[in-house]
Parts: sequence; C-alpha cells; structure tokens
Amino acid sequence: MIENISKDDLFSCYNLDEIGAIAEDIEDYILRKCFKYFYPVQDSEEDKLFHSKCLSISWLTPQHIEIKKIHINEKLWLIASNCFSKMDTEKSPVEKLRCVESAFQILNNSISFCAGKQTNSGVDDIMPILIYVVIKSKPRRMITNLKYIFLC
Repeated sequence: MIENISKDDLFSCYNLDEIGAIAEDIEDYILRKCFKYFYPVQDSEEDKLFHSKCLSISWLTPQHIEIKKIHINEKLWLIASNCFSKMDTEKSPVEKLRCVESAFQILNNSISFCAGKQTNSGVDDIMPILIYVVIKSKPRRMITNLKYIFLC
C-alpha cells in the first residue's frame, strides 16, 4: 500500500515517513469499520480460562511475586490496569496495542519514579510488576485482544 500511495501524484509532497503514517491511518480506519467481522463476539475458551486463573490468584500481593518494596506504587499500577481494561473497548489493533504500550510505559515510569531515578528499568524489575498488574486487572478478553493485535 505504501508503494502505491507514494506513486500517486496526490501524495507526491509527502516523505516516506508521512506516507507510512497515512497508510497506517488508512489501515486503522478500515479495521475499525470491519471490526465486527474480524473480532469474535463471544469470549473464547482461552479468555475464560485466563480470566478465571486471574480471579483464582487475585489474592496475590507484590511480595508473593518478589516485587521490590521500592518499586511498589499501587496508584500508578491502577492506571496501567485501566489501560488493559480499556483494550477491550478499542476497535483497531493499533488502538489495542497502544493500550498495552501505555500500560507498559506507565509501569516502566513508575519504577523510575519510585526509585527516584530517571533511568529505564530492566526486565527483572518490570516483569513481575507487569504480571501482577495483569492479574489484578482481571482482563476478560486478554487472549482474544492479543491475538487480534498480532493477527491483523
């Protein structure tokens, strides 16, 4: 699509990055309009199983999965959890991916904020927090949403 757009006289004033953004917007628009044809109406068995597992272990505390005390910030984690919850209301894969990206960025920033430094965290710091927040958010259609993001 990018190649076809870049050849069109209408888009001759745009550089390749701008054409890429235009193509992404077109794809996003089409997928939002076709959402009801691509996205399953009912929860999958995988979604039900994942949701029930999250419910069954929702009693976990940060200490159970060895989150460092210095990194605990439940208020910011709630905001990240809301990003995961919002993912189910979005219609395009790009919008759903932005929810995941926002949640990850909030969690990454929360570690820096709590530790009082401006550096990014490592995977050993963020992974247990990410797992904890996903469990606490108890997403109803996490598997379906992730499949939709990566299949489209």
